[in-house]
Amino acid sequence: MTQYEVKDGVGIIPEGETVIDHSAFEDCKSLTSVIIPDSVTEIRSYAFRDCTGLKSIVIPKSVTEIWDKVFAGCTSLTSIVVSKGNKVYDSRNKSNAIIETATNKLIAGCSNTVIPDSVTEIGTDAFACCTSLKNIVIPSSVTKIGEDAFYLCTDLSSIVIPNSVKEIVMGAFSGCTGLTSIVIPDAVSIPDKAFDCCNLKSITVVDENGEAINNNNAIVSPRYRFIMTKAIIYSFPILWLLVVQIPLFRKMSSRLEMKYSPGVKIWRVLLSRSMLSGLAPVLSIIVKI
Repeated sequence: MTQYEVKDGVGIIPEGETVIDHSAFEDCKSLTSVIIPDSVTEIRSYAFRDCTGLKSIVIPKSVTEIWDKVFAGCTSLTSIVVSKGNKVYDSRNKSNAIIETATNKLIAGCSNTVIPDSVTEIGTDAFACCTSLKNIVIPSSVTKIGEDAFYLCTDLSSIVIPNSVKEIVMGAFSGCTGLTSIVIPDAVSIPDKAFDCCNLKSITVVDENGEAINNNNAIVSPRYRFIMTKAIIYSFPILWLLVVQIPLFRKMSSRLEMKYSPGVKIWRVLLSRSMLSGLAPVLSIIVKI
């Protein structure tokens, strides 16, 4: 892997270099800015990870491929600019972000990012480990929030997800320990661990008109209502067993013990004649406990 010089806080990449490799400047605390020559076409994952002193970056027009998590952990990064003339990426409307021009997907942001209302997707790891991000407005043009998009944004305290969002991918807000309040549309698809390790205290679910439809701080979208309905249906026989049948059998046992010596055989005979005969082997043990 090529080693680059850092002089007076400035990372210097030699002319003619075409790739900034994985972890090229990783954990370089003294780095405050970088000069990327027009020969560079590719920036790979973790190239500037945990460069906590990095404040600004300019992506030249020659760059046509940027991998995930390039700026993960760059807590001081406040300015991201893509040079005019770049055919793949842009930083439209002074957004302080990197956006794929063809797809309108935001692939990298920072604490000062303003998401333009033309962006349709917040990409994988777009704000990952941006611990200095305190607030962000998601415009109504966004339909998807990608995997780990806001992973470990620990200073983010609240988020309003617009009705335009139809999909939130696994881990989107995972590790956002400061996140206590969310507003989320009823129709959105939410996977496991989307809000893992968050300290949510207020969850407001809204309908297509933006009207709140819940008052119990729980996500109750149609998908979750369906899951809960199934859970109740499948758990009913168990509840019936615990609440009705077992107490009944225990009562019977106290009477039988007056006349017969207790034994597993008696229980199996009783249970085999009941509606729950199929569960007799299991219940014969449970009831005797």
